[in-house]
Amino acid sequence: MKNLEILTPLLHTMLNILEAADKDNRFILGIAGAPASGKSTVSKWLSETINRRFEREIAIIVPMDGFHRYNEELERLGLRQLKGVPETFDAEKFINCLKSIRKDKQETIRCPEYDRTRSSDPIEEAIVVTPDHRVIIVEGNYLLMDIPPWRQVKPLLNESWYLSRSVEKTYPALIQRHMNGGMTREEAEAKVASTDLPNSALVKQTKHRADKVIEL
Repeated sequence: MKNLEILTPLLHTMLNILEAADKDNRFILGIAGAPASGKSTVSKWLSETINRRFEREIAIIVPMDGFHRYNEELERLGLRQLKGVPETFDAEKFINCLKSIRKDKQETIRCPEYDRTRSSDPIEEAIVVTPDHRVIIVEGNYLLMDIPPWRQVKPLLNESWYLSRSVEKTYPALIQRHMNGGMTREEAEAKVASTDLPNSALVKQTKHRADKVIEL
């Protein structure tokens, strides 16, 4: 993604807030958007830039994807083929994790990670949030949904950004993502049609709830 410079004013605002704030304060930024809208790329860029500025690791990413339900449970629920829709996440576990991050600033909090290249299930306790982490970047599709239990997420964020990107740009990325995960092109196209495009339409309905909308 080549146009991250449009985020520079927002980044400078955040850096000024951090530099002026008490060192014990914690800033939780939510980055929402449809599948393949650039959430992971933007989150990585932000965390790396912030950490370079402060010359130590004060920013860490906690992706919502780590809270996928295990495949065994999805099979039992009949949702394995729809992995990625809201029901295939453990929303309560995600919300409780965010509550701990917000409240227990002097505790070490361990969060799950989901890596398509390493496992098709979450890897528990792979992300370690320590008291030194003052910026928590939470990225995921459903951060701004206004239905239970998801509506509990937004109040836990200090600020929320929505990344808006056209389907014409996200579609090729989604196809490639699934093919990189081992699907044939036909399987990838079927997955995008059955899950990713409906999810994109659903997530787009939450755009108005973001504090800032960023066109990519």
